[in-house]
Amino acid sequence: MEFKSFDSLETAHIQNSRTLNDYFYQLYKLAINRFKWNGLPKYVESTIEKSYFWYGCVGCIKDEEVDEILFLPFTGNGGLNTYGLFSSYNFYGMNGYVYNSLREDSILSWDNNTKLAMCFSIQSYIERICNVQRTEDINLSAQKMPVMVYVSEKIRLSIKNLFAKISNFNPYVILSQKNFNPDMFQTLDMKAKYLVNVMQEYKYQLLNEVMQMLGIDTNIFDKAERQITLEVSSSLGRTKIEREISLNSRKKFCEEVNKKYGTDISVEFNSDLVIDSKNGGEEYE
Repeated sequence: MEFKSFDSLETAHIQNSRTLNDYFYQLYKLAINRFKWNGLPKYVESTIEKSYFWYGCVGCIKDEEVDEILFLPFTGNGGLNTYGLFSSYNFYGMNGYVYNSLREDSILSWDNNTKLAMCFSIQSYIERICNVQRTEDINLSAQKMPVMVYVSEKIRLSIKNLFAKISNFNPYVILSQKNFNPDMFQTLDMKAKYLVNVMQEYKYQLLNEVMQMLGIDTNIFDKAERQITLEVSSSLGRTKIEREISLNSRKKFCEEVNKKYGTDISVEFNSDLVIDSKNGGEEYE
């Protein structure tokens, strides 16, 4: 099997895409597993959360022809009323299924009051996280840059043997004063300043912001970076607010569906997604 070789620019593009896609799917999995739906098949639960993520909305209709209650994303159709609601809506299935329903026959739900999809916010963070990660990779790779030594051909072999002994951890190297003069060679150190730890800290901050936006309790910090109580309380406060915004819209959706169709559907936050801090569960001081 023959593998295609890539030049450095093509390789960089591939690595950039892989890094971006990797972080996107990691956060995508978290976003669509934040809530547990009770009284629904698992595949329907997944469809609902994916609809919220990609389209910012999901609706419930009953198609009399198939005699089934369906949960699908929708778009507006027909004229608008004073409050910006359409007179009817088109509901879409993954197989090309389209169903038009009047507003009064439809149950509509949005992930939040802005009616904007979560995917746009996630994408914004992913681009920044990807830039930080690739900067880390480049900075780490730059640490491998060797020291360049400029010497005359006369002492080239001697300098080569000298560095070979240093690489082999010789405790000392004996040089002849007659044959060796430090002024006979120059060095050029092209190593970049080590910034991986700084980039890591910034990446953790971005990931924390994403987790807060998703309503997931987490605090990704090293032990040396302990937070004061006020900072932790502020972080948890935003996390709870974000969680309640999305959870309340889903609870209202369940109530309307249960009332209209006599079902017993409920939703709750997936507490299994609460992430322990890197401090091993220690309290913050």
